[in-house]
Amino acid sequence: MVEIYVARHGQDVDNSRGILNGRRDEPLTDLGRRQARDVAERMARAGFSLAPSSAAEAEAEGAPPPSSSSSSPVRLDAIYSSPLQRARETAEIFAEVLSSASGSNGSGDGPAPARADVLVLDDLQERDFGIMTGQPTSSILEKCGEDRVLKTETINYFLDPPGAETFPDLIVRAERLLARVRTTAASRSPLPEAILLVTATGELLPGAGSEQ
Repeated sequence: MVEIYVARHGQDVDNSRGILNGRRDEPLTDLGRRQARDVAERMARAGFSLAPSSAAEAEAEGAPPPSSSSSSPVRLDAIYSSPLQRARETAEIFAEVLSSASGSNGSGDGPAPARADVLVLDDLQERDFGIMTGQPTSSILEKCGEDRVLKTETINYFLDPPGAETFPDLIVRAERLLARVRTTAASRSPLPEAILLVTATGELLPGAGSEQ
């Protein structure tokens, strides 16, 4: 069984300006980079680490090859990212920090660990916001209508403005994503894997979190 962990990207430029980004490809802000590193370091302190991309690479770098047993509670075998740069940059920061956690032996010496690659999956992409792309977050109720918005304490979710990906569409995409992840994991190893998905869309998380 594949253990799936999910993380969202740090703050990007649109987030900082109160803009609905959708598939606009804006970079992380300095705060967003700090947020990503903070989460990665918290994961490392909790016992998460990242396996090298292959045993051969690990041996070439002088680090131990990955094994089915580890002193860490969770050894991630792969990090998958949305193609959008805000998610890719977040994922790269995770890979840097958690690869270091994997190679740490507590002595402060020895070779640096091999870095696992971040693998890009299109199905981790942000929801297509349609006509709401690039609009101020404050305009959601006005442009979509209160009866077509799901309100929460922290965020308003619009249902189906013209051109937008709907929630049923997102469920189909999440199922397709999980099927690919399971197939990829099975081809890499007969043993259970733990992986991290770094995505740019909060709406996709419930679908991804349903299979663990």
